[in-house]
Amino acid sequence: MNSQFDRLDRELLASRALGLSRAQVIARPETPLSPRQLRSLDQLAERRRREPWAYIIGEKEFFGLRLAVSRNVLVPRPETEQLVELVIERAPQAGRVLDLGTGSGCIAIAVKVHRPDLRITATDVCAAALETARRNAQSHGADVEFQQSDWFSALSGRFDCIACNPPYIPESDPALIDLGAEPRIALTGGPGGLTDIDAVIEGSAAHLDVGGTLVLEHGRDQGEAVRRRFAECGFVSVETHRDLAGHPRISFGRLPGHPLNSPD
Repeated sequence: MNSQFDRLDRELLASRALGLSRAQVIARPETPLSPRQLRSLDQLAERRRREPWAYIIGEKEFFGLRLAVSRNVLVPRPETEQLVELVIERAPQAGRVLDLGTGSGCIAIAVKVHRPDLRITATDVCAAALETARRNAQSHGADVEFQQSDWFSALSGRFDCIACNPPYIPESDPALIDLGAEPRIALTGGPGGLTDIDAVIEGSAAHLDVGGTLVLEHGRDQGEAVRRRFAECGFVSVETHRDLAGHPRISFGRLPGHPLNSPD
């Protein structure tokens, strides 16, 4: 097999082509491949050069949940699990939570599974993404209301907490080359990467109850700009948390008023 693949990739490709578990492939490295299996392996290897594993197998684990994914949604990232943790910790009992740009539904579903008391609305501009999210919610018994909306355009009412992982990669960032299989609309946030972040922060101020909290994921070099925008839109108690790699990744703030739950 092509040397561009690491050992794990080679084992996973062989596992899928042979219809065996990875453990079986490791235990039986001498297993001969039939012509059909060789063709399957070649086809899978070609896809793997262009796509993440999650698209090939059609699923991804996130926050302990196995979620269906397709090329209509971003592959859920481990960094976003911290955003989920913050919502779970800080949303008030029986509060109303909004997940903007839900994609696969990973944030909304993970929060609902761990905080069934919350009333959760999840939106996306893409109908195909919403269909994937609905299937994921159904498979995990998560009662989430899904609605098609371009950020806040189709929404009414106010929320106690808004969570969002918006597009934040600058349009000229060379990292986009390696992300070519994923939907560009969910990745790029304008020339500087802050276009959608600005729209979400500004819109959240008008859709949160007094004391409500916005929890937002962003690029590792955008923390200062995001905190400044929070303050300009009237948020207080603004903080930025670092991801597991030590990069500033999740910022949150609340509107003045009674605070939401906070960890002890």
